[in-house]
Amino acid sequence: MGCDHCGNRWEVTTVGLDPNLQAIGTPPFNVQPYSVGLKIPGSVPPSGAPYTFMLAFARFSAGMKGCLVGMRQMLTMIDYVNGTSEDFGPYPLEFEITSPFWHFTDSVVTWSLRKVAETIDVPTHAGNADGVQFRYATSSALLFETLGPYTPPYNGKLPGNALTPDLEMIRDIRFPWRDDHAWEALSVPFEGPCDIALFAQVLQSSPATRQSPATPLNQLPFVLPEDAFTATNGPAPAAVLFRIAGSLIFQMENLQPDPRRLVTPQPPIIPTVP
Repeated sequence: MGCDHCGNRWEVTTVGLDPNLQAIGTPPFNVQPYSVGLKIPGSVPPSGAPYTFMLAFARFSAGMKGCLVGMRQMLTMIDYVNGTSEDFGPYPLEFEITSPFWHFTDSVVTWSLRKVAETIDVPTHAGNADGVQFRYATSSALLFETLGPYTPPYNGKLPGNALTPDLEMIRDIRFPWRDDHAWEALSVPFEGPCDIALFAQVLQSSPATRQSPATPLNQLPFVLPEDAFTATNGPAPAAVLFRIAGSLIFQMENLQPDPRRLVTPQPPIIPTVP
């Protein structure tokens, strides 16, 4: 099937607990401690393994036909600076990474779009919590095999197969979060039963051991904003990766029959005899 027919479009995105939200309020304006993205643990696991995330997920039953028409990616880093109130401690200085190929010299972030043909039930586990799930999830979550210390599920391998080969391993920010054309960036058809899932694997950075150059002021116009933010003389030399998010935009077949217009009967055309 193609994606140029009429049908409904919808987007699933990453939502998780945000430790920097004060969550102050009363109903009906109660502020919940949730925001876009999942928090990346701030330290490198003893094993040196990357953290594995389920960012966006959708399940399709047998016979359902759909099309992936777009994606989004988001990644931020954070450092904590002196705040204006001693009651709340350091202030979180968060910075969105927008340069497509930028990364810390000691970290790696990859996104992977997968089709899981045999749907997996989420296993029960004592470590399961909001945004943290054992091996697999049907919502945004950090996936784990063990938590103390952290090890990724399936020995770091991801379930399923690539939905399309060119999106099996994305090593750059190819689909920006604020892209105005995200809802028409792709055209990848599929048919259920299956799960369509966007995973991410993150190797966290270590400020104590990574290489971080100084940024001369006269070179700032030619330096990437991420390098200026994390330089040894910049505002956040101890920054680490903080928040990761993704979204998937689907278009489904319009299962409702097209409305038929009533046509006013026209009288038959009777030829005239010359």
